[in-house]
Amino acid sequence: MPPSSNLRNTEYDLCWRTQKGDVLENKGYLKDCHNQSQTFNNRSYNFNDICVLSKECISAYRIRDGVKNCASEGDESTDELALTTCSNIRRHRFRCSIEEPACLSVTSLGNHLDNCRNSFDELWMGTNMKLSNMNCNSESTLECDVLRQYIETSWISIDKNQSSVQFKLSFRAYCDTFWNLPSHEDENSTECQKSWVCLEEQWQCHTGQCIDKNWVLDGEWDCPDASDEEAIFDWGISDRNAQVIQLSVLEEKFYRYHGAQPFSAFCNLSEEFPCLRADMPNELHNFTHYRPCINRRQIGDGRVDCYGAIDERNTLPSCHRPTMLGYYFACLSHYICIPYSKHCSSETCRDTSNDHFWCDRFKRSLFFDGKTDFVCINGSDTKDGRCNRIWNCPFGEDEYMCDYENKLKQVLVSYRDVKGLNAKNNKKMLPLHHFPENINASKLANDSIVTTQKNFTGTVAPNLTSSLIPYICNRGVGVQMYNGSTICFCPPQYHGEKCQFHSDRVSVLFHLNLSQSIYTTESDPTIVVKLLALFMFNNETLAAAEFWNQE
Repeated sequence: MPPSSNLRNTEYDLCWRTQKGDVLENKGYLKDCHNQSQTFNNRSYNFNDICVLSKECISAYRIRDGVKNCASEGDESTDELALTTCSNIRRHRFRCSIEEPACLSVTSLGNHLDNCRNSFDELWMGTNMKLSNMNCNSESTLECDVLRQYIETSWISIDKNQSSVQFKLSFRAYCDTFWNLPSHEDENSTECQKSWVCLEEQWQCHTGQCIDKNWVLDGEWDCPDASDEEAIFDWGISDRNAQVIQLSVLEEKFYRYHGAQPFSAFCNLSEEFPCLRADMPNELHNFTHYRPCINRRQIGDGRVDCYGAIDERNTLPSCHRPTMLGYYFACLSHYICIPYSKHCSSETCRDTSNDHFWCDRFKRSLFFDGKTDFVCINGSDTKDGRCNRIWNCPFGEDEYMCDYENKLKQVLVSYRDVKGLNAKNNKKMLPLHHFPENINASKLANDSIVTTQKNFTGTVAPNLTSSLIPYICNRGVGVQMYNGSTICFCPPQYHGEKCQFHSDRVSVLFHLNLSQSIYTTESDPTIVVKLLALFMFNNETLAAAEFWNQE
């Protein structure tokens, strides 16, 4: 079987050809297969002969549901039938727009495949907010109600300005280096830097955002200014970050990933970032006058200083996609974005001045295959030397602008997409403090045994005083004051100075008989009787309640 074959096409080949009698005699799809089908409540099967060529017998509710059921894909190429077939189940299905009346199942929402031309199945009302980021999955169902409303609203209004459903952003989604709002205000560096506090186990970027400590110096920018990679030492290591990762570990990883970079021979790596500068001439020959270097503090400043905007990969959007530029070459004349893995080999900028100086490196090769062969600046050819993690050129230019992860993939993995999913789904531990902070459970157990054996006079050893605070208040919480006293905070079920009394619930039923009283409803129906109930113990009122009664 050819590698490109799939089960659906194989089924089509067997079953469709059998109807012609050239494979198996009297075999193939049943012509009236749907007539014997019943739904779960014994109703007739809703069938539509949409698979004209391949002749599969499918439900009418599978038309435009986001899944290709016909080998010919005819069930996903028609919109008109979806208006009729989807009418009975539309509360469970998503419509792209009035012009595109799809009948998408919920599994087709946020699955990183564009089933709607307006991308509403991937982006909330066409904004930058990804449906895949919503907490409606096996890990969390917090936002499933919002997703249901989004589906229902798709049949009422498709105007993002008219939608009554609001996208709710969780608190922890702010300052996490991922864009969740169209304006990107959730990643406002000024606000994040000024007031955001990261979890103890997280690394804090110089711009204030918080990232997983395992992302630091992994070779991929997570902080907008690369303060987790090349620029990690530019502003010094803060005390809090030094507690997250030791300095010796940072230094070792830094030299592993960034000790040698393409064009680094021309740059001072202690303060410069190697890249082909945007103000360089179109020919790569005079590196003495036009050094391929920029100051590292120019990274992520919102201004393009390198060809292809590689210095702004985490601050600029990827053209018409709601993600960061990432590993895309930005053609600035028309702002077209081309993946590194396809740039020059199959796609180039419309304006040749944007990239011909670089793409010529591929075309001049004697072994030119468009992808892996490359011509070094000194004119030497490298067979299969492009992006193989080995320097085949003197300045390492054959490893410049490489997306190793997507090098040979047909379907590209979105920039930092896996990290985004991990950040959303990973469960966070609340940083709750233990009182007293110095309590040692094992030490407490050992000391208690010693106290039982030796201190028969009932005197508590001084070193046990602080350790016993949690137990002084019984079922409550004890807080030691500066003067040495202990204050007990009791739960609702307990009361007393040490939370020693249980607040049992007492139910008292009263029957008020006013038939023989002067305050009868017959004499004056406007009379209201006020009752005062006091619950007392040793002449002390423990609880009081007032009631009003009107017959």
